[in-house]
Amino acid sequence: MKAEKQNNSISQRGEVLADHDTVMSFVEQDINTGRHLQRQTAKRITPDMQAASATVEAMTDHLATVQKRMLAEMDALAAAAKDASRKARTSATDMSALLDKFNRSTDYVRLERNVAIIERMAAALGTLAELEKSGHLSKLMKGFQQ
Repeated sequence: MKAEKQNNSISQRGEVLADHDTVMSFVEQDINTGRHLQRQTAKRITPDMQAASATVEAMTDHLATVQKRMLAEMDALAAAAKDASRKARTSATDMSALLDKFNRSTDYVRLERNVAIIERMAAALGTLAELEKSGHLSKLMKGFQQ
């Protein structure tokens, strides 16, 4: 279909489709309402928007990768902290058990009694040493043997 221009009008097969003034009026209205500008702006902005969209997608993918890495590190740190806490609790429990065992094995009443016996034995040995120096120990021993 080929449109022909006749007398400032556009016609096809002898039928007038639009005259020049009507077309100019539509163009003027389109420009005044901004549709023409919007279409032209959209045509110019589309490549920039596509590039920006691709950049945003790439950054989103990168952030997702970094987030996964950070979450993995956080999980590893949490596991290490739990392990350290478990070891500290185990050590504290073991130390408490050892202190209880030590306190049970060193019965202070029995310890005091044993110290008193040792002190008396030391005093007796000192007395025996003095008797031996003075020569009386051998006489006492002979007396006990009879």
